[in-house]
Amino acid sequence: YFYNVIMPFLIKAHSTYSYATTSIITGYCSTLMGGAWIIGGFFSRIMQLNLTARVKLSTIGALVCSVTMLIFSFYVQFNYLVLLIPSFLLLIFIAICFSNFITLGLNPVRHMAGKANAAMFSIIWVACSIYSGVGALVTSDTLNGIAIGYVFIVLLLTVFMLTYLKTYATQTDA
Repeated sequence: YFYNVIMPFLIKAHSTYSYATTSIITGYCSTLMGGAWIIGGFFSRIMQLNLTARVKLSTIGALVCSVTMLIFSFYVQFNYLVLLIPSFLLLIFIAICFSNFITLGLNPVRHMAGKANAAMFSIIWVACSIYSGVGALVTSDTLNGIAIGYVFIVLLLTVFMLTYLKTYATQTDA
């Protein structure tokens, strides 16, 4: 959500094309990011690792992508590749984390799956609303705002992962 709030404004601010062409570019970028989410979901299914290892690996990958984008945002002028490549890779890793965190969150309360699912996704929608609100405050002049937002989101994800490992390290993985 954070990406989808900021990306159209970044593209419009740095594009020399007409409004119609900028809208098409924005649509292609969004489609590309949707593909990243699907790829992350597929990778999550085919990875031959236990749940904890998948979460660790994807969190580390997301952290590397977000920090790399942050470094590039300070030293490189705006470039579509600097926006899209780290965002694409980051969304793959986030999609892996998302599907596994949903599994981790719902696994302890299998006996009331419907209520747990409703509660989990209500919390997710509140978090997405907060991300959208913060994204609306980010300036579209440079990539710094979106890169800092990515780092913040991934650090939050890292806290979730570390909390899981500390809480459920002795239990067996699904």
